[in-house]
Amino acid sequence: MSSYSLGSVLILLGFAILVGPFIVLFFLTIGPAGWVLLGGSLIVVGALVSLWENARSDGSDRRTWTNCDNCGRCIYDGSHACTHCGTDR
Repeated sequence: MSSYSLGSVLILLGFAILVGPFIVLFFLTIGPAGWVLLGGSLIVVGALVSLWENARSDGSDRRTWTNCDNCGRCIYDGSHACTHCGTDR
């Protein structure tokens, strides 16, 4: 059974039908030069955001993972018991 309700699917489909033609017309209007400028600007902005987030991170919020000795499930290194089989560490 799908986790999406019929109402939300119909709303999304209606929105796509209403907005889709305007998006197509926009890209036809700006032409190939506009496509290159728009795509290039998205690449540059994405790279800058990625670099900014990496520079801001000091690595202290990263978790280390290990395998459970009993079942082999990947678990957080600081946990006291396996979340899968319940074995104490």
